[in-house]
Amino acid sequence: MAYSQSTQLAFPPVSLLPRQQRARQRVRTSDVYYIYALTDPRTDEVRYIGRANNPDSRLRSHVGRSSLKRNTPKNRWLGEVLAIGALPGVRILEETTAALSFEREHLQIIAHHEQGCKLTNRIAIAAGNGQIRMHQPSDSLLCLDKVYSLEQTIARFWSYVEKSEGCWLWKGGTAEGRYGLFHVTHNGRKRQIYAQRFSLLLKVKTLTPDILARHTCDNGLCVRPDHLIGGTHADNVQDMYSRGRASLKRARGVDHGNAVLTEEIVGSMRTAYRNGTRKAEMAILYGVSLGTVKKAISGEWWQHVAEPPCTALRRGSTKLTDAMVVSIRTEYDAGASTESLASQYNVHRNNIRLIVTSKTWNHLPPCENMGIARESDRRPIAKLTADQVRDFRSRCANGEKADEVGVCYGLSRSASYAIAAGKTYARVK
Repeated sequence: MAYSQSTQLAFPPVSLLPRQQRARQRVRTSDVYYIYALTDPRTDEVRYIGRANNPDSRLRSHVGRSSLKRNTPKNRWLGEVLAIGALPGVRILEETTAALSFEREHLQIIAHHEQGCKLTNRIAIAAGNGQIRMHQPSDSLLCLDKVYSLEQTIARFWSYVEKSEGCWLWKGGTAEGRYGLFHVTHNGRKRQIYAQRFSLLLKVKTLTPDILARHTCDNGLCVRPDHLIGGTHADNVQDMYSRGRASLKRARGVDHGNAVLTEEIVGSMRTAYRNGTRKAEMAILYGVSLGTVKKAISGEWWQHVAEPPCTALRRGSTKLTDAMVVSIRTEYDAGASTESLASQYNVHRNNIRLIVTSKTWNHLPPCENMGIARESDRRPIAKLTADQVRDFRSRCANGEKADEVGVCYGLSRSASYAIAAGKTYARVK
């Protein structure tokens, strides 16, 4: 079939329907696609615009019996053409890639509709007779699922605007008094879009989702079209810094808007914590939450305070201080047993064992003899002393088998090999 080539149109990119977005992910970007038009053989008028990588095959699909079952404007027109024994003509409008085919199809539909073509595409039907339809919220003037006249929608919008020589202020609903809100209908449900965005849509006709409405006047309630320009979020942030509405310098300490404490209070909190004051008591004293106290004294917040943070935080139920832990380890090195230390400091024996092995309070200097097991410190289930473990490993190193040595000590085969490999009694050197 011979195709008539049409001039390629140059349009900006547009938003896609969710259905089109899903289909776009399935196509290969290397494929060549054609934007084609179906023409009426009686008048040679363009009646339908589509996209395909093989227009001949696509035409056969259009006129197939299964495709014509649906009662759509396109199928009704095709039925009329087939009834006189003719086929619609195919005209190639442009050649493009699969990745751009959706945008190009959409733009060709809009362009032919503006030229007065009576298209049977759904989007063109909804836009006919001065009516508008919203295919994606606030991204195009083809904007309402529930059909309203364009004049009614625009009139309702401007009825909320107070015009003057300067800014045109929005007098309708607002988002916390900063930006105006305008109601439209999408999928039968009311939705809100920013008033300045709708005003910009009246000016530029279409917006992609990544484009925001930026104010040149820095007045969030202004909807005057010549005070609005499009731009990305990065452009909007750059406007904020360049116009002095924000500082690139990070606010910290008392300069932060949410600050409750001061540098002096945080320094005194860290000193008091090192002296044994509990976090809960400081939270009540300074009227802040327990989490705020924890982050302040640990250095997660208020990092610039001169008083060094407490790198290891005690639990709220702890009975010991840094000085007590240092004393426990010193006495343990001097020969005190874990049982006697537990009674002296009124804590459990397991807590003393964790302290002397540096499994807790590891920010303080460790015991010098932390790797040596004592007879008094053996667990109730332990069968060997430190000297017996050393003798066991020495015999294994001299060539004896671990399971044979384990028989002498009443150990199982698995326990014997675990001791020889250092998986148990790891602290015994």
